[in-house]
Amino acid sequence: MSLTIAITGVNAVESPGPGVAVARSLMAQGGQDYRLIALGYDAIDPGLFDRELFRAGYLLPYPREGREALQQRLDEIRQRTPIDIIIPTLDSEIAHFAGLEAELRESGTRMFIPTTAQIEARSKANLAELGRKFDFAVPRTVTVHHLADLEAALREVGFPLLVKGIYYDAYICHDQPQALSYARLLANKWGYPLLVQE
Repeated sequence: MSLTIAITGVNAVESPGPGVAVARSLMAQGGQDYRLIALGYDAIDPGLFDRELFRAGYLLPYPREGREALQQRLDEIRQRTPIDIIIPTLDSEIAHFAGLEAELRESGTRMFIPTTAQIEARSKANLAELGRKFDFAVPRTVTVHHLADLEAALREVGFPLLVKGIYYDAYICHDQPQALSYARLLANKWGYPLLVQE
């Protein structure tokens, strides 16, 4: 039985996504039975053009555009190319895909994905709580849900500190203007929450 499998994270630039490696692994294990589809976020993601691995490639809206935008785009893609399985591979997208799991399953598309509860449990924002629960040291961390909360978090943690995106990126900051600049950058790139960490 031939399966159409869509895989995200097909970028292969300075910080490559895992999608191409996932595709190669699938092809090494019975690839003749799979029709692989690349799902990328940038028009220059190399996996979108790799016809040795992928039969087609489609762009997705960036995760910061939200679950509804992802759902709409997946519906458009699945009208053109029916998909049996989706394998999301990036932290920044996983919560949106998990939120669509039941609806996609009902319409015939399965996913390899953790549950929403599992995703929340491993979130960077919950790391301090996880450390307390399992008795391992975690640097003091304050979760910032709005830019207006940043100043209080900076005072609580003290400088120098790290300002971290919820999914990726971290910047060492030595003063408030630097922290504010990086916080804005990260919020624009990945959304909230942000983490301020000693």
